[in-house]
Amino acid sequence: MPFLFFFVATQVDGDNASLHHQWNIISTESINALLYALTHNDEVVRFYALKTIENTVILTNVAKAYFALNDEFINRISEIYLNDHNNNIEIKTSALNTVAHIVKLEPMLMKVFINKFTNETLGNVLNNESSKNQQCIINIMLFGIVGNVNNIKLIDFDDLMLTLVNLLETANSVVRGKIILLLSLVFSDKY
Repeated sequence: MPFLFFFVATQVDGDNASLHHQWNIISTESINALLYALTHNDEVVRFYALKTIENTVILTNVAKAYFALNDEFINRISEIYLNDHNNNIEIKTSALNTVAHIVKLEPMLMKVFINKFTNETLGNVLNNESSKNQQCIINIMLFGIVGNVNNIKLIDFDDLMLTLVNLLETANSVVRGKIILLLSLVFSDKY
């Protein structure tokens, strides 16, 4: 099912978007199966469900119709990251990357992210996890700001802003560049 889902979702992007109705074989049952698999007891099942969604949202804007119309998927995927007691790095990275791409598809879902992840959790990711995970957190904030999400003012998150400024000293150049961009947007009058 993951390969079929991925193939169908990526066939209707770009110039082929008008063919969406011809390729729309992804049923409610398929979506429900993925939702179920995300909460399955078996870590391998959860991982493959997550990778299916991650690969789909990365490569196609059509994925918005399946994963970003409401908060159901972002909530479940956030829970995978937050409740991974085995600290499986691949699952955690895939979950954050998937959340980032879902927020890119629908910036209003940043509100769900902000409500799920505490300042302490965000600070922990930014200070202690891989640069890929750091980039995912920063990307989520960038997508939300650029997507003009109202009622969320990152400048109000003092601890988070301080963590980002402190990270400028130790982060790699890509993360530093994204932090500078994020901070310039946060402190500009436009956002």
